[in-house]
Amino acid sequence: MGPDSSNKVLISGSINLPLNGGLGIIAYQAHASLDSGSKLQPDVLSLLLLEAWSSARVTAINQAATNFPVQDNRQALVAFIKIYGPPNSEQRMQDLFSVEGKHILITGASSGLGAHMASMLAGRGARVSVTARRIDRLQLLVEDIQNKGGEAAAIAMDVIDQDSVSAGFDEARDRFAAVDVVINNAGTAARSPAQDTPAEEWRRVIDANLNGAWYVAQCAGRQMIDSAKGGSIINLASIMAYRQSQGLAAYCSSKAAVNHLTHVLALEWAQHGIRVNAIAPGYIHSEMTEALLASERGQAMIANTPMQRAGTPEELDGTVLLLASGASSFINGATIVVDGGHLQTSL
Repeated sequence: MGPDSSNKVLISGSINLPLNGGLGIIAYQAHASLDSGSKLQPDVLSLLLLEAWSSARVTAINQAATNFPVQDNRQALVAFIKIYGPPNSEQRMQDLFSVEGKHILITGASSGLGAHMASMLAGRGARVSVTARRIDRLQLLVEDIQNKGGEAAAIAMDVIDQDSVSAGFDEARDRFAAVDVVINNAGTAARSPAQDTPAEEWRRVIDANLNGAWYVAQCAGRQMIDSAKGGSIINLASIMAYRQSQGLAAYCSSKAAVNHLTHVLALEWAQHGIRVNAIAPGYIHSEMTEALLASERGQAMIANTPMQRAGTPEELDGTVLLLASGASSFINGATIVVDGGHLQTSL
């Protein structure tokens, strides 16, 4: 078959071909509109490649059918790569984990991990609504994001106050449309022997870590259901959901509950296209953990872990991007532990 400008070919689907030294999965499904009435062989159609490069190559595929003659599969593949280049695996990976244009709301974003995640996601093209009680610190974060070319809005929100949470979600929707992703990051901790833990301390930790996570998730779920576009909710649990530490009865109990809340909501909201997952970090350097990690007790604890160090906020980035992006489209009800193997310490 020689080049014929009347041939129009559109492709998508799935075959296996070796590309760049590995097994490339090339999408194809041939559809031909042949004004001339000529016939295209199926093996030729299957090699006029499409989505393996990018969705922007649709026009290129149609042009490919007219720009070179194809006699067999190998010639079609070689000719296409010569004209349009090999698949860019790095670009494909970036597209897979892309959060560009997504509206992501983050609680507890005035400092620590929340502020770091907001900056990281905004730097990758997300529109971020950062929420916390300390609006002054949020404003500084928003200014920093905007100075770097990102989009962000500061929204006052107290997660233990249902009215404040509801109002915050309304404001976020007014600024950037309905949320696509919500990161339930706000929380607190307190250490005291169980027999001496005051009732108000117990309530404060449970309110912030469990009740607050519930109020936020509920508002997120409602907004995502109303928008009819689904979304992703990411709860911040902890390795303390699986193990225990003396003096942290309220904290450990709250994080175990958050873990199970994640499973229940994943089951209930999957029908609406909403995925609910959790991240269970180990000890990560942040404002909340810095004093502990600098202490003699903290140093001894870290020395007993497999990697013998605490994590950095950047080491959560990959998991956050996974759960916030389409890369996790079939992950629901999972808790991903990011702890450097801390849970695997010898008993």
